[in-house]
Amino acid sequence: MLADVIQTGQPTTVRVDLTEDPTMQSLGICGGIMDVFVERWTPALYGMA
Repeated sequence: MLADVIQTGQPTTVRVDLTEDPTMQSLGICGGIMDVFVERWTPALYGMA
């Protein structure tokens, strides 16, 4: 999914689930689910190139 954004430049929303079992070795557990908007960023898009 994220590779698609890099290749095509088409933004997408990704669902991130941080509700894993706390006994797992994960530093990202917060007990929630969030949707993250992902878009390809390039300096040229913001006049920085």
